[in-house]
Amino acid sequence: MRAELREHLVGDPRLADVILVASEPVTNVLRHTSGGGRVVVEAGRPLVSRVEDSSPGEVTVNPHPRAEGGFGLGLITRLGTT
Repeated sequence: MRAELREHLVGDPRLADVILVASEPVTNVLRHTSGGGRVVVEAGRPLVSRVEDSSPGEVTVNPHPRAEGGFGLGLITRLGTT
């Protein structure tokens, strides 16, 4: 995925943020589901990244500042809208 993003976004100043935003949900799929998932990236303006997984559950956010995890969705929201 990273190689494809680098190829499509050569010279784009958003590249590092795009890779982080796309990697975070993929990591969560690998960590929290047993059935895997699928990544869809539409490299246009705006750039659209969608991750689908086999989990029937809802995405949860852990807002507690001392938590060890649960910050990915906030990170995605903050970086993904800039």
